[in-house]
Amino acid sequence: VPLLWTEIREQLRVIVLYRHPVEVAASHTVKGHYTVNKSPAWAISPFHERVLFPELRDRWEAMSPFEKSLYRWLETTAFGLELEKTLPDLRRYVLPSEQLFAKGAEAVRELAEFCGFENSAIKPVASRRNESVAHNLEVRPLEDDWTVASKHPEITAFAEKLGYSMSTEDVQRRMRKYQLPQGLLPRLR
Repeated sequence: VPLLWTEIREQLRVIVLYRHPVEVAASHTVKGHYTVNKSPAWAISPFHERVLFPELRDRWEAMSPFEKSLYRWLETTAFGLELEKTLPDLRRYVLPSEQLFAKGAEAVRELAEFCGFENSAIKPVASRRNESVAHNLEVRPLEDDWTVASKHPEITAFAEKLGYSMSTEDVQRRMRKYQLPQGLLPRLR
């Protein structure tokens, strides 16, 4: 973003969309982030230059893919929200994903307007989920990886600063949709 800002300034618009950290980490984990997909080009780690939370370096090798995905959430979300301080003239649209889904078509119209799209370019909100979700759960089930969510105080503090509960009960409730259904059949495919 800072490089783009130096090149195109007033034309640049940034959407900062964020979500509860354990949902982001679960989603990334079941898709294979930090396991199958672990290229240093995109798999953010505390060893990259200019990260905001390098203090997790000492823990990195012992962290699970779920924990590494929590770290990725921390870095990307903090970076997006930090833009207000680092580039105060940058046009930003900050939106928790919960509001995006709650507002539906209204949020899509607001985002389109912010981006400079004409109303005629707006498409209706999707009516179905991505079908790869069940397959990902079968290939890389999350199981109880989520239980480490509160192990890193930096992540917990930042999540709570954004208004997200990191209580065991809330995290467990959020993780239900990332679990395989009970029984043997889902595990046989």
